[in-house]
Amino acid sequence: ANSSLNKVYETLNRFWTQCWEKSKMNDVAWKLLKEAAVQGDSYAYWADGNTLNPPQILPNTSVFFADENIDDIQKQEYIIVLERWSVEAVKKLAKENGATNEELALITGDSQTDTQLLNKTEVSHKVTVLLYMEKDENGIVRTGRATEQVVVEPLEAKVNKDGYGEIKAN
Repeated sequence: ANSSLNKVYETLNRFWTQCWEKSKMNDVAWKLLKEAAVQGDSYAYWADGNTLNPPQILPNTSVFFADENIDDIQKQEYIIVLERWSVEAVKKLAKENGATNEELALITGDSQTDTQLLNKTEVSHKVTVLLYMEKDENGIVRTGRATEQVVVEPLEAKVNKDGYGEIKAN
């Protein structure tokens, strides 16, 4: 029985190593540590839900917790991530989610870069987008996005359907 378990452990270790290397986690870990050393905190965020892809590194000025005194991120009632997107990308997503022409017209560039540590003078037309994430008592995560005036992506549940980490909407 022990040798069959060893084979399972070896297979899992190989798979874990491949995932770590494919997502370039050594580089990510160093970037996270560097950002944390400079700012006090830093966060890795897998926007597409696929942990085989490298995560986006978020500065602490872009992440807002329901309760800053709770250390366990899984126990947060909600998390808000401040993002800067091109106006065109936001309009495209809003249109895909049924936004009206009147709502699309409200999506315009802004100069809200005061929370950014770098690139305070942007070269392209961007708008602030808030990503809202919450988890219910069953562990189901719901996410939604909005600009100051328009819901770009309605609050929607995300669940793991296939057991391999691919997140699909209900």
